[in-house]
Amino acid sequence: MAEHVAAVQALVVGLLFGWAGIWKVGFPEARALAAKSALGKLLPTPQLAQTAHLAVGTGEITIAVLLLTPPAHQWAMRLATLFALGFLGYLGLAWRVAPDKPCACMGGRKTKISRRSLARAVAVLGLTLIGWFARDYWAVALIAAPWTALIVVAEIAVLWLLSPEFDGIGARIEKRLIQEARLRLNPTCTGVALNWNDLERRLRRTGVFQHLAPGLHTITDRWREGCWGFIAYGISYDDQPATAVFAVPARFDSRKISAAVVADADNTILLRLAAADQQHIPPVAANAAEGSSEQA
Repeated sequence: MAEHVAAVQALVVGLLFGWAGIWKVGFPEARALAAKSALGKLLPTPQLAQTAHLAVGTGEITIAVLLLTPPAHQWAMRLATLFALGFLGYLGLAWRVAPDKPCACMGGRKTKISRRSLARAVAVLGLTLIGWFARDYWAVALIAAPWTALIVVAEIAVLWLLSPEFDGIGARIEKRLIQEARLRLNPTCTGVALNWNDLERRLRRTGVFQHLAPGLHTITDRWREGCWGFIAYGISYDDQPATAVFAVPARFDSRKISAAVVADADNTILLRLAAADQQHIPPVAANAAEGSSEQA
């Protein structure tokens, strides 16, 4: 089992090195960024930084080829470990000397070196060390133990999340995972404060709010039930006075915004608007709406 996990590290590390090397060697913007990166500040001239950047990229491609193509070369993973150590040393030095400069490591957005960059370097180093215990070619290990494909996917996902250069998707996934974990650990949202002004401002940008906005008047009430905040507005709906109640997650998520419109005259629910993720409005919202109508 352990040998299978060690063997597939060649696939993960090889893909990472291959991507980083191809970007450094094949993309003109990589050379331009190298001159402005932390490497450009650590070396005497921008031209020397570009040359070093290209040399590193060539080395990464070479190691990637050795790791990804048969047969299994055990010494190739040791070379990858040396590169990973050098990479970690570069980031550590750059973070102290040129913290405002980009890494120029893997493409993507131009971002300064951060703790996430260092964490990724440590993770890569760890994966190369695990790979030292491999005896078989990674494809053989995958065939013999198909479940190791899950290990590969999980490790690639972690490396992606630790890459600030790809924050566009990675940060959103990370934020979502953190929110889900917090909700599981604290299902009643105890200790989660509500900033009503901020909640209303963000609510106004959602499609559910915009759908009802033409008929809305002023806020008539607002309250909280567990992980949900409720904001009630007066509204003219079908030529009759009514109350529109919006259900807003305490940990704001526009996909879960929903609403109910209740007639003031007889508490009839005139409209339910489902959230963007197709979940129905929480029952408490409708009940609260009826209570709000009775108070009105």
